Amino acid sequence: MKVNSKGKPPKVPLGPKPDSPIEVGQERHIDLSININDTGCGISKEGISNLFMNFGKLKENAHKNKQGTGLGLTIIKSIVDQVHGHIDIHSTPEQGSLFRISLPVS
Repeated sequence: MKVNSKGKPPKVPLGPKPDSPIEVGQERHIDLSININDTGCGISKEGISNLFMNFGKLKENAHKNKQGTGLGLTIIKSIVDQVHGHIDIHSTPEQGSLFRISLPVS
C-alpha cells in the first residue's frame, strides 16, 4: 500500500453515493462512490489537467516519487470510462487530495 508524505496510508471509504430518494415504480439507479483522500503534497490545477496522460508524471512532485511508470491513473480512468463512471479530483497544494470515483450500479 502506498503512503503519503507523512507516512500514513490514504483513507479509502466505500459506500453508496446518496442521490435523490427512490420512489415506488421508479427505475433504481445507485452510484458506488469510492473516495481516496490523503494529506500528502497535493496537486496544482495544472497538474490535475495532466494526471491521466499515458506515462505522465507530475513535474511538481517528481522529486517525491521516483518510482512508478505513470500508468496507474491512466488505467483507472480507462476502466471507469468503460463502465460509464467518472472521477472527480479536489486538491490543494501542500494540503492533500480527494479522488472520488463514481460507478453506476444497477
